[in-house]
Amino acid sequence: MGNVRETAPDRCWTTEAFEAQSRMSGWTDIVSRHMTEMDVGSEQPESYCASWRQFGLGALELNFITATPQHIRRTPAMVSRGGSASYELVFMKQGTMHVRYRTGEEFIAESDFALLRNAEPYEFICPEKSVALTAHVSADWVGRWLPSLESFSGLSSAVRQAWGRPLAAMFSTIDEAGLGDIALPREVLADQIGALLGLMTATQGDALKSQHHAMLRRIRALLHERSHEPDLDPGKLARDIGISKRHLHGLFAAAGSTFGRELIEFRLMYAARYLRDARYRALSITEIAYQTGFNDTSHFARRFRGRFGCNPRLFRAEAFQDPLIMAKK
Repeated sequence: MGNVRETAPDRCWTTEAFEAQSRMSGWTDIVSRHMTEMDVGSEQPESYCASWRQFGLGALELNFITATPQHIRRTPAMVSRGGSASYELVFMKQGTMHVRYRTGEEFIAESDFALLRNAEPYEFICPEKSVALTAHVSADWVGRWLPSLESFSGLSSAVRQAWGRPLAAMFSTIDEAGLGDIALPREVLADQIGALLGLMTATQGDALKSQHHAMLRRIRALLHERSHEPDLDPGKLARDIGISKRHLHGLFAAAGSTFGRELIEFRLMYAARYLRDARYRALSITEIAYQTGFNDTSHFARRFRGRFGCNPRLFRAEAFQDPLIMAKK
């Protein structure tokens, strides 16, 4: 059954228990002691309000938190003190959440799910009043129900919301009715949550592959269109598309490729096209390098030789049968 532990008692907390001057520090301490070590902040700390109900389900804890606008940080130092790996499965019942990791970021819309990795530093911002229904779970528990983390993070928000409706309904029912009169053992509820989480991903195999292919086609089309931008990088393209950088790299990896490899290929193909086109004969090799996104002409020449077997000058000469340059070959 994985990491089975004694069911924690149900508890409630509220910021009303603290004086205004100690509200943020007091609330941060409560969250850190009873869920995961975090730093809770607000642009208006004097008016910050939050309430929290926690239900123990044996293998996991449900945390239903209502809060005014806030920002949360989990620092590298907190991660190092965190002990065993854990996750927060979040359902945004009301409001939105913008999550940033070192490796990327994602936007969690209302009625959507997220899986926060407590083993990595992160921060998230809720710019408006939010109601988050979450499950604090161990890495072992997640591993029981998900074939891989990518199987969850790779889902589009539409798929997560569609297949997450039964799970969202379960969270909402517990939030509204509590668990005081429940007849089943709470560990059964924990397994129900895991099964619904698994259903959200496992039944989407073919559909997910199709979505991945469609997203990769879109990324490649944009990469083709914008390969001339010298400052184009994975993070920038991912943000413009609306996915995390981690997801973007995962899509390329699943196709046996990388962002950098395909970006260079597009740039080199454009450069070869310019070098073969009589309309661009007035452009120097350096100008073509810059126009196709290369900042360094020696890097351009080295890459070009690796791709086409000769330097750009000789490639152009052979295209136009220039005897002077070809004689020096």
